[in-house]
Parts: sequence; structure tokens; C-alpha cells
Amino acid sequence: MKLHPLVKINLILLLFFLVFAGLYFARSFLVPISFGAIFAMVMIPLSKRLENLGLHRALSALVCLLLLVAIFSGLIALLSSQVASFSKDMAVIETQVNRQLDEAQRFIEQKVGISYESQEKMIKEQTSGDNSPSTLVAGLIGSLTKVIMNGFLVIIYLFLFIYYRTRLKKFVLKLVRGENKERVHDVISRSSQVAQHYLLGRGILMIVLTVFYLVGLSVVGVRNALFFSVLAALLSIVPWVGNLFGMILPMLMVFVQGGDIRIILGVMLVFGITQLIDTYIFEPLVLGYQVNIHPLFIIIIAVLGEIVWGIPGLILSIPVLGMVKIVFDNVDALEPYAYLLGAPRQSRRESAVVRKIKSWFR
Repeated sequence: MKLHPLVKINLILLLFFLVFAGLYFARSFLVPISFGAIFAMVMIPLSKRLENLGLHRALSALVCLLLLVAIFSGLIALLSSQVASFSKDMAVIETQVNRQLDEAQRFIEQKVGISYESQEKMIKEQTSGDNSPSTLVAGLIGSLTKVIMNGFLVIIYLFLFIYYRTRLKKFVLKLVRGENKERVHDVISRSSQVAQHYLLGRGILMIVLTVFYLVGLSVVGVRNALFFSVLAALLSIVPWVGNLFGMILPMLMVFVQGGDIRIILGVMLVFGITQLIDTYIFEPLVLGYQVNIHPLFIIIIAVLGEIVWGIPGLILSIPVLGMVKIVFDNVDALEPYAYLLGAPRQSRRESAVVRKIKSWFR
């Protein structure tokens, strides 16, 4: 039976709605298992090398798990130490913020005509609610417990995905007919490579960006430069928006601490130069074009990922879309969608600088 074009459009829209509704309501289950699968893809090459050295698969999976835990523990320890150092200045910062707010309220009173008392009343109405210490502590404990539980689930999924990877792969291959097995095998391999290349490359870029930001912010005179450098590097996983917020945060801190215009301009210059180097040299050199997605759809999927899954959605959305594109590339009926998602041809060409740097290592 041939469907009317309008009916087909309605069915497609309904499918999209059901998919995103399912992703949203099942996020408590899907987020940990998705992180476990992605991290397993990243760790599989290491697991294979350990197995080739004679280590049992269970032990190789355990080594991969412990290595990942060590990396994240080190990152958390670094951030915690920086937050502790940063908190020493909080009393001074709070005093300066209150002074700046008081000046802003006086300015509004003079220019707009809204009295200082009316502004204070409006602020109290907007911030009214149960903000008692006990409520805040209970909320913090609840959030921390949820993060720890999800972390344990990710660790369990990671171990099981690495240990049972052959069984899972055979299951997928058994679902397809003989003539398509080779194509499906290729899709699985390429999808795994996308996750490995993107996340490992992004990790390397974060380290490089941290060094560049740290040197630049220290030179221009930003206090707690290491804290802002690490934070900006972590935020860079969110395309464009993360880099913008990474720049705004130290600028706001400089403004609060006195507002030296030279330091603010220095921060803008550091981030501007670093982003140019990152975009035109580091990203093509480290990431290449494995995640070959059009910038428009990178922004769209990042926004949708944040809406559906929050911060985890921002992190997972780009590599997952890269895998989806590989599937589309290998299914004839979906090839037009792969073309739509793909980056323009001219954006895939390497610059002369990148080609020159690569030639040094050949």
C-alpha cells in the first residue's frame, strides 16, 4: 500500500518524537551503559595488546578498568586541589562582588528611577525559597550519591563490554544475512575506530590546551590560572560554546577582582590565538577527519544531547553521531542522510601547515 507523502512525513515526525522521548525517559539507564560502551571501544586496543602478551582477557579488562579509574581520579584530585586553592580567595571575591552589585543598583536607581529598596525587595522575591543549609546539604548528598552509583555502573559495563566483546560482535553478525556480514563487520570496526580516535584525540587536545592556556593566562596576570586553564580545556569538548564559556569565566573573575582592562584584553588575546592554533593546526593534526560531520549538525546534535541527557549528552553526542553516519554510509536507503550529515569537501582538505608537520614524522 502506497502512503500519502503527508502521512509519511507525519510518521517520520512521530518516530523522531518517540525516539527522543524514549532517550529522555530512559536516560538513567542509557547514560551509564553508553559511557561504558564508549570507554570500552577506547580501551579495546589496549586490551588486545595485553592479551597478545599472554594476559587473560579478564585480567586485561581489569587493567583497562584500573587505568581509566586512575586517569579520572587524577583529574578529580587536580580539580579538587585547584578548587581548594580558589576557595581561599572566596571571602575577598564575595566582598568585591557585593560592592559591584551595590554600585550597579545605585546606577539603576539614578538612571532608571527604581529605588534601591525596591530592587532589594525584587531580589529577595526572586531568591526566596527553601535555601536552608540542611536542604542544600541534602541535595548535594543526593547528587553525589547518584554520580557515584552511575560511576560504578559505568565501571561494571566497561569490564563486561571488554570481556564479552567477541560474543556481542558475533550476535550482531548473526542478525544479518551472509552477503551483508562483511559490510556489517566493516561498520562495527569503523564505528569503534571513530570512538577511539575522537575521545583519545580530544584527551590529547585537552592536555595541549591546558598548557597553552596556563602559559598565556599566567603571562597576562590572571590569578588561579591553572584552575581556569583546566576548566577551559574540559569545556572545549562542547564545540564553540564551551570555548566561549571558558574565556568568559576568567574575564568575569578579572572584572570582579578589579577589572584591569589590560588583563581582560590579554585573556581575549590568549583564547583567540589558542583557538586559531587549535582549529587550524591541532584539530586536523590530532583528530583528523574521523568524525566527518557538518558543523551545523555538530551544533544541532550537541544542543539536542544537552536537552535530552544534560552534560553527558554533550559529551556523547558527537562520537555517537559519527557512528550513525558510518551506518548511513553503508545502507543504500540512508545514503542521502549520510551526505547531508557529512562535512563539505573543502573543509576536509588539510592545510599546508598540517601537511608540513605530518611530513616531519614520516
